[in-house]
Amino acid sequence: MNLIQLGEMLRECRGDQSIKSTAKQLKISARTYRLVELGRQRPQIRTCYILAGFLGRPSDEILALAGYTVPGGKVTDTTRIQQTNT
Repeated sequence: MNLIQLGEMLRECRGDQSIKSTAKQLKISARTYRLVELGRQRPQIRTCYILAGFLGRPSDEILALAGYTVPGGKVTDTTRIQQTNT
């Protein structure tokens, strides 16, 4: 997972706007936005799609940064797969 890179992209895109107003605009909690931006929380799939729209990036790219894969268009949680295979 490259949550740090995702957080840097969010910080750059947010600019001088506050976390609270950005989160309100995206209709997600300010806490969730802050934790994702800091790289401390992996966003849920729904949130990845919201962030992709905010960043103007392909959703597949944001999903991949968050640790999800999209083989054949089906979103897979790679963390869960790794945990069940070990």
